Amino acid sequence: MFKYSTPSLPTSLILRLLLAILLSLGHTGQTFAQASISDAVAIAKAQTGGKILQVKQNKAGYYRVKVLMPNGQMRHMIIGEPKPSSKK
Repeated sequence: MFKYSTPSLPTSLILRLLLAILLSLGHTGQTFAQASISDAVAIAKAQTGGKILQVKQNKAGYYRVKVLMPNGQMRHMIIGEPKPSSKK
């Protein structure tokens, strides 16, 4: 009798992918998804599989992540959304 089994993914990878999807959905109106540095690292790792070399946050609230890809190439990613402005 043939028994079908589904390939299992590590739970941490599934959680990282879900986090990346949720943070990449964007914002509507005044709702902002503020990412932390650890969120930015998790998203970059989940999307690239590379080694994170550097993470910097700019004044607008975005994270610039420098990634060494598995093929040896360097990639820069912009992750996050701007901080809500206090001006109305």
